[in-house]
Amino acid sequence: MKVLEYGPYAFNNRPMILKQWKADFNISRKTNRIVPTWVILPGLPIQYWATENLGRIASYLGKPVCTNKLTAQGDRILYARVPVDIDISQPFLEHILIEDKKGGFKEQKLEYEWKPPSYCQDCLQIGHIAENFKKEQENEFKNEKGEE
Repeated sequence: MKVLEYGPYAFNNRPMILKQWKADFNISRKTNRIVPTWVILPGLPIQYWATENLGRIASYLGKPVCTNKLTAQGDRILYARVPVDIDISQPFLEHILIEDKKGGFKEQKLEYEWKPPSYCQDCLQIGHIAENFKKEQENEFKNEKGEE
């Protein structure tokens, strides 16, 4: 249980999703639109590095998972890094606006340690787009009927 609680985990900078095993689990039926993703905030001013501020910024992208230890302690000052549960069926933002002390707004660039190569809105799977999925389905249907 501790392993499940202490995530998120990554392997080769790709999210690794761990779930409680169930006897009726079937991977082909499972869709994961919400994926823990490391978001990098390059050049984020240090006054925004408080855990509460990072949480607010991360909330704009999805559900914040936790605060990165190096970021929270200020040990790495080139960028802030925070894991966020992001809905990968939606476009990944390139930047967001954050409010400064004077009530103005600053454009903050966003980078991601991993983005899905593509996401199919029809079958809700990572790896291809809906247009290609439809063509694959049509080809399978034709092959089943003996057409070429």
